[in-house]
Amino acid sequence: MFDEQSFKAYINITSNNGWIPLKIESDWQSYKEYQEFYIKKAEELGVENEYWRLYKALWAFGNRLSSGKLQELKKEPPFATGISKTFHGNDYPLMLSNTLGPKAKSFKWRITPSQDLVISRVFKGDNLKKTTLAKNEVDRIERFVRIKGDWVDLANNVEKLGNGTEKEGIGSFIYKQLGRNTVEAQLSSHIGAIFVNAGIWEYRKQRGLQFKSKGESWQIKLPKK
Repeated sequence: MFDEQSFKAYINITSNNGWIPLKIESDWQSYKEYQEFYIKKAEELGVENEYWRLYKALWAFGNRLSSGKLQELKKEPPFATGISKTFHGNDYPLMLSNTLGPKAKSFKWRITPSQDLVISRVFKGDNLKKTTLAKNEVDRIERFVRIKGDWVDLANNVEKLGNGTEKEGIGSFIYKQLGRNTVEAQLSSHIGAIFVNAGIWEYRKQRGLQFKSKGESWQIKLPKK
C-alpha cells in the first residue's frame, strides 16, 4: 500500500525537521525503508491484520500536508488523533481537503466500503450539507474525463447551468447527465481536488480550472472506509 501521499506522511513523521518531499523517491532502498516502517507501525497500533487502516490514516495525513495544513498539524502528533480516530469506533472520520484555485474552500470526504463518494460541505450560516455520489456516478464522471483524452473544463457556474449557457465540462456533465441540481453540480470542484491530490487527474488554470485524466483507476487510488 504505497502512493505519493502516504510516502509524504512517512517522510514527515520519520524526519527530524518535518521535511515534506516534493515527489516520491525512485530508488528501491527508500521503498524498502518505507515498508519496514509500515509493518512496524502497524504492529505498534495493533492493526497488522488490517493494513488498510494504517494506509488510510497515512494517506489522509499526507493529503493534509500537501494541502498546506501545516499549522493545524503542528498542534498535535500525526498519530495522536487522526490515525487513532480512524482505527477506533464505528464513526469513520471524513478526510479533510481543499478545493483548487484562488478561492479554495475546505471540505471533507470519504469513500464508503461500497465505493460511494461522500462529500461534506459548509454553506453560509455554518449549514453543513453532506452529499453522496454513488459509485456508478463517480465512474461516469471519471470515464467522461478519461474518454475526452484532453483538458476538460470545470464548467460549474450556477447561473449558466440554470439558464443552459454553461459550456461542456465536469459540472455541466453532473447537471445534465447525472440529473443533479445546480448546487450538487458544484461537487465538480471537490471531485477535481480529490482526484488531483490522489494523482488520478492533473489540472491547470486557464480561464478557469481544467482537468485531464492520467489514466489511473480511482477505485485503486482512493482509500475506502
